[in-house]
Amino acid sequence: MQCYSRRQIVKHMGLAAGCLLLSPLSGCSTNDRPIDSADNTASDKEQFDWLEATGTYTPSDAFKQKGLWFTFGNDYADGRESVAKDTSITAIFEFYGDGTVTCWNVYDETGSSVIRFRDLEGLSDKEVLSMAKEHWPISQDEFESKKQNVIDELSSSYEDLKAEAADNPDLNVENAYFSRFFEDLKSMLLPKEPEGKSYSLKVQTDDTGNNTEYEKVCLPTCGYPGVLSLSGGGAAAWGRKELWYSLLRADDDTKYESISNSYLSCYVNREVNLIESDTSDDVYSSTYQGFGGIVTRTGGSASFVLDEPTSDEVEAD
Repeated sequence: MQCYSRRQIVKHMGLAAGCLLLSPLSGCSTNDRPIDSADNTASDKEQFDWLEATGTYTPSDAFKQKGLWFTFGNDYADGRESVAKDTSITAIFEFYGDGTVTCWNVYDETGSSVIRFRDLEGLSDKEVLSMAKEHWPISQDEFESKKQNVIDELSSSYEDLKAEAADNPDLNVENAYFSRFFEDLKSMLLPKEPEGKSYSLKVQTDDTGNNTEYEKVCLPTCGYPGVLSLSGGGAAAWGRKELWYSLLRADDDTKYESISNSYLSCYVNREVNLIESDTSDDVYSSTYQGFGGIVTRTGGSASFVLDEPTSDEVEAD
């Protein structure tokens, strides 16, 4: 699946904000770290105690531990901003220690995050997750309303396309994937809450091909499917036509499934830049460390370096 930046995701999802990325949540440096949610069956692995961590960790090591991580800042900052009490949290990721992670979303109707690091003070990880579920913003009624609007407008645009095809014998709009897409759209369901999905690490090497120049992590985020942005005029109208022409070019199931996943999936991969760091930022009684724009709560004594391109845990160019 293609990886997107946070800006691209908000645009791609067409978001009515309140839906896409993540939610603010965690707590202060308390020893009540274990997450013992009865809803979590993805992994029985014991929570890693970052408060006691003193070693050096690569992304492939760090994300293999069970625990919560938080993203902040923006795409332009390249992960080099500092955590402060008024810094907005753009996402909360619950890593299960088995190669999967769940993303929790809390955005208002403008696509702005609504929780800051100061709001995490005094909360355990378990309380953070409870807050995340309380802020899960996707409305079933709004989803069904948006879906019906898109079905109606896509149906209308398809009729326009058929009228255009009547004057163009080279344009075949009886492609079986058209009707298949309509059926898949009508049966599209909204998750009651996000599920754990796989993440991936990608290393870009320098000119020698032997050293890591930079590293990125692609993390699955859940929100309204991209097809729901195809309602209305302007860019949405162009988007509907682009969808139809994409389906016209689909001549096998593999191509169709790629198109279908792009438009109908509730999950989009968010790309986060990773940087090496041995620094820490304090907010009240909590200490945050990590890889630049993605951090976890620690005791302040860990160091974080990038993976080598030879690591079996990463994809290298």
